[in-house]
Formats: sequence, C-alpha cells, structure tokens
Amino acid sequence: MQFIVGVELSHLDENTQKHLLDKYISQGVKLSKDKAGELRNLAKENRLDEHSMAVVLENKKPKTTTFIKFKRDFFSEFSDIIDKEPDFEAFIINLLRAYKTSQACN
Repeated sequence: MQFIVGVELSHLDENTQKHLLDKYISQGVKLSKDKAGELRNLAKENRLDEHSMAVVLENKKPKTTTFIKFKRDFFSEFSDIIDKEPDFEAFIINLLRAYKTSQACN
C-alpha cells in the first residue's frame, strides 16, 4: 500500500479500518489515493458506512434510467399504428420483449 493511502486511511476509526482490511484489502482490492481520500471525506462527514464504502470500493454506481429519444418523423411510416395505440411506450416494450424472446429461441 502506498504511504499516502495509509495516511488517508489512518484518519478512519479503528472499526472502519478493520472492516476495510477484512472485506477489501485482504481480498486483493487495491486502494488508490483518490479512493482513500473519498473514504476519509465520507468519514469526516459522518456518511461512511458499509454501503457507501462498497460504492467507493466496488465501483457500484446508482442505477440510472436510460432515455432514448426518437423524432416522430422516424416513425412516420407507422403513424397508423401509433395513432391507434393509446400507450405507445407499453407497445414498444412488448415489441422488444417479443423480439428478445424470439432471439433466445434461435
């Protein structure tokens, strides 16, 4: 472990250091100066717990929703279907599920 990483971790309380050692360092997780600093800052703000430690060390990102935008012109040839479908989003989801199922069978 780099000296500067050790210095950052020395600011954590003993129980947190033990948890860090048992769960991460002993399993081969390498701590960068940035990650150690992030842990120190979280501890300083009283926001360091097992979950926040996992987010930092396991690179867990909060799940985000992906949005895809299409221009209505893109679907112009299907306007007769779109206009009849009250919930176009559900229609597309069902279409994609059917496609996925057909691909799994091939």
